[in-house]
Amino acid sequence: MRTLFFLSFFGLCLVAFPSCGDDETSLVINFKLRYGDEPLTMFENLEYPDGKQFNLSRFSFYLSELQIGNQLIDEARYIDLTASHSTSEKAERGGLFTFQGLSDEQINNVQFSIGLNSTVNATIPGDYSSNDDLSLSSEYWTPWSSYIFSKTEGRLDTDNDQMNETAFALHLGLDDAYRNVSLDTDFMLTGETTLTIFIDLQKMFDTNGSFYDLEATPQIHQTNSINEINQLCDNLVGAFSVE
Repeated sequence: MRTLFFLSFFGLCLVAFPSCGDDETSLVINFKLRYGDEPLTMFENLEYPDGKQFNLSRFSFYLSELQIGNQLIDEARYIDLTASHSTSEKAERGGLFTFQGLSDEQINNVQFSIGLNSTVNATIPGDYSSNDDLSLSSEYWTPWSSYIFSKTEGRLDTDNDQMNETAFALHLGLDDAYRNVSLDTDFMLTGETTLTIFIDLQKMFDTNGSFYDLEATPQIHQTNSINEINQLCDNLVGAFSVE
């Protein structure tokens, strides 16, 4: 009798529940930083568009409203690519971030926002539980009453002595800094699927030959830097690509 019951249940699982035992569909986004055509490694010397030597020591941003085909993941994720690009070997691999709870679908477009919409940006870290990415007080700037949507930090050689003596910290926030990225793709989302997204930070500093004056404005911590914030945010949108 027990054997018959087991077989009956097993048959029910196959017929009534064809996905019984299947893994949940998820998208793994592999973010890979580049500078031009080369993988970007933190603290490695690079050439700024004006010819000066510099390096990067941090890159992070808030990703929100991720639209994968017809499926929306509304909650914000904090994407910090600093550690995942701390060596050349790690930079080759990239930084992996998993988005679960999805359904099988042919995907032709992926969209997401850099930063937070005005409703979410009106909240504060204390509004969230400690395991929520929006609870990070280090990513909120009280004088702005805004989250910091992205951080790009490093050091610049301003006097051409081969020493990167000038620290820069480009912290972009405020409602005006909110941007949307749209990437055309062509893949089948099923099981655990990986999508590689490249971020070319050279394009953040230089778009169409017009480069950001890093020496003139190495620090962005004030609301009166809105023109510089908009320039960098507009450039950052064009830095994302898939291949």
